[in-house]
Amino acid sequence: IVEVEYKKGKTIKTRTAVIIYSKKCVGDSYERYSLYQPIALKYERWIEDCHPLLHVNPETIQSLGLSDRPSQLHMIRPQWTKRFYYSPYINEILRVGKESNWNGALMLEVAYAIVFTPNAKTFCHGVGLALKCTRNENFIFRYIDSLVSVYGSVSGGEGRRRMCSHQRKVSRYRIMKSLSNLPRLLEIANKPGTKTTDVIKQFIKSPEKGGMFLMGQLSCQEFLHILTMVSKVIYRKKFICNQSHKRNVAISTSTKTSKRLVSHHISSDAERKKLMQFLQFRLNRSHLTQGTIDNEAIENGLCESLRYNAGIRVHEYIGDTIYTETENNGMLVAYNLSGQEVDLQKRFGKPIPSLPSDNEYKGVMWWVAGQLRSHQKLCLDGDILLTTKT
Repeated sequence: IVEVEYKKGKTIKTRTAVIIYSKKCVGDSYERYSLYQPIALKYERWIEDCHPLLHVNPETIQSLGLSDRPSQLHMIRPQWTKRFYYSPYINEILRVGKESNWNGALMLEVAYAIVFTPNAKTFCHGVGLALKCTRNENFIFRYIDSLVSVYGSVSGGEGRRRMCSHQRKVSRYRIMKSLSNLPRLLEIANKPGTKTTDVIKQFIKSPEKGGMFLMGQLSCQEFLHILTMVSKVIYRKKFICNQSHKRNVAISTSTKTSKRLVSHHISSDAERKKLMQFLQFRLNRSHLTQGTIDNEAIENGLCESLRYNAGIRVHEYIGDTIYTETENNGMLVAYNLSGQEVDLQKRFGKPIPSLPSDNEYKGVMWWVAGQLRSHQKLCLDGDILLTTKT
């Protein structure tokens, strides 16, 4: 063992044989290890303290002890896998689809509402209120107005898992323009070989440039994942057929997680990607894990562990049906809170969503691209309030 200088003024003790290989390689590896080790220790502390669930199966569901609780939504601690978190959103979109005879336009508006409301309890409440509302206007406007009247904000309520930054109000036209862009954006997402990063770049553009209002990197990743899982139930005319996007998860640049990583001197996309690879390699070989960890679980666990170690305690809500995928073929399966498998075909049949071609459909203005010509005819003049708070 000798001490070698791998950078000017920086030394490391290593074996003589390694010097022949590359002093710089050894030094860089040591520096990365020194950088990532404190984060890995925080991650492992969260695992040891909170025992988060990595997989969804009858045993893990039963371990939550929720089967005999009467409430519609159940509060739990954030888990390692996001399948619990996603399930209420998936179930609500499918429920609305079934009750509307698989009105695809309505289902996509319900999915878009997720971007406005970062917690399942408020989201489900808002969907229910909007569907009861008799005003002759689009679901998304009834949804926003209903939540603002109850919570003072469309992003209000408890159980928030991500930030939702928005202005006080937005023009109705921008929301409808966003929805008119959605069919084209889904076509891009479904194109084989399209990179997830390129898809997200298209979604997060302004509505005027072909994107969607309020869509950010994290909310877009969640939107794509949820619609992909919903599409697994759909028999034909799936919203998203490309399965790759829900697996290609990255740490979003505008989140609190990214800001916390900056304090650990990790600030670029490349550095965040290397950190994810380091954590995945380490945790997949750790006695603390319950099996193989995918990118999504690594990213979610990193967010939750940094939040936990910062002294921030949060929770999330799950409904009475938990959705996940089988490991061997990726088929969608669902369980109730007793861990019993739910027959999805019996519950939903073989749905084929309908997307109307006419501009007006049962009193609801359809947002097909190219049909947003007359603002007055579509009742799109003026703004809609997103929050009463200043």
